[in-house]
Amino acid sequence: MKNNVYHDYLVETWRPIENETVFSALELGLFDDISHGLNTPEKLSSSKGYHLPTIERVLLTLKNLDFLKEVSGEYQIGDKYSPYILKESPFYNGDIWLLHKQLIRDLASHLSEMIVSGQSGLNVFASKDSKVWESAMPFLNSLAKISAKSLIDQLKNGLLEEDNLKILDLGCGTGIYTTTLLKENESWEGFAIDIDSVIQIAKDRNEDLISQKRMTLYQGDIFDVNKEVPEIDLVILSNVMHGYNDQENIELLKTVSHYLKPSGKIIVNEFMLTNPSDNLESIFDLFFSLVGTGSSFTPAHLLQLFDEAGYKKVDEISLSGPSTVYCFANDKNEKID
Repeated sequence: MKNNVYHDYLVETWRPIENETVFSALELGLFDDISHGLNTPEKLSSSKGYHLPTIERVLLTLKNLDFLKEVSGEYQIGDKYSPYILKESPFYNGDIWLLHKQLIRDLASHLSEMIVSGQSGLNVFASKDSKVWESAMPFLNSLAKISAKSLIDQLKNGLLEEDNLKILDLGCGTGIYTTTLLKENESWEGFAIDIDSVIQIAKDRNEDLISQKRMTLYQGDIFDVNKEVPEIDLVILSNVMHGYNDQENIELLKTVSHYLKPSGKIIVNEFMLTNPSDNLESIFDLFFSLVGTGSSFTPAHLLQLFDEAGYKKVDEISLSGPSTVYCFANDKNEKID
């Protein structure tokens, strides 16, 4: 009699091979090729020069993972994940293969070290290595694109009704949140701060807005006050705070206070811990402990940090996936020293 428990154990401990199969398919554009008619191993092998026995095994594995389905001997894209694996989709998230190949594999190898000492020996958030950010930005940009659109839809009839808003994106990445907001109103002006290697990526992606003088990018430390930045109506902190510990985040929020107008608001988009049984939440929390000095937040923990820094929550928006957006205002409408 087959030992189903041992079978399941082997499946779980061999998950990395499944992951690598998906990442290879994304890297090679297999899903797009299949959707465009190269839908058999023979067609892929003939057109792309792939090794036929290997591509047969890869397609079978992807079918077993529900990424593909097979109909009359031909493969089709499975309905379940199609919005995220086809490049023509507005929800495409397939660049995650690059993040895993160039960054996460190395980070995961330090987990035993982290368990023993509490230190991974790495701090991605402090890294100035352009290769680190070049591997992370495509995935982070696709993630931000999805949540930015949801955010705009939620805020259109409230916070974003005013003209001439000045927006500051701290730890801006590609600047996708700012650019998405600026599309809503031509009178709005955006400012963004990040380290040099990241700002260069943002400059390349936002040449039009920069040339129109609607967006200004600054290379610098987000913890330092940039005196060239004017008073700001809306500060964005998107997927930034989980990289830092409580003390560092309090200092960051004090820096934010120097930019905000008395009536200004802070938009915080973060990965939240709301369901202990949700494996994705626990995976992200563990991952974040490897990449910086912080971790994911429970809602109570995040609200406590802002309360200590002198801010109050004025709105909350749940997004698709593990992220939640909070809007905060200065509790006393005055600068925080």
